[in-house]
Amino acid sequence: MKSFASWESEGSNTGTCAARHICLVIGPEGGFTLDEAELLRQHGARSVTLGPRILRAETAAIAAMSAVQYELGDLG
Repeated sequence: MKSFASWESEGSNTGTCAARHICLVIGPEGGFTLDEAELLRQHGARSVTLGPRILRAETAAIAAMSAVQYELGDLG
């Protein structure tokens, strides 16, 4: 399973995702602390960005899932 953490301090997204199982971690409003982001990385999560805008937690989840579906070809 691949894990991805949406973190507002991430600068760019690189690579592709060919995993069958994906774990998306969306932080609380206000974002992850540096310690939380580091802990996620230590457990194998890859930090990604959803762009320059700060999204509400519930909006970030929808945006992240849409991006995953697009990358996996589920959106046509």
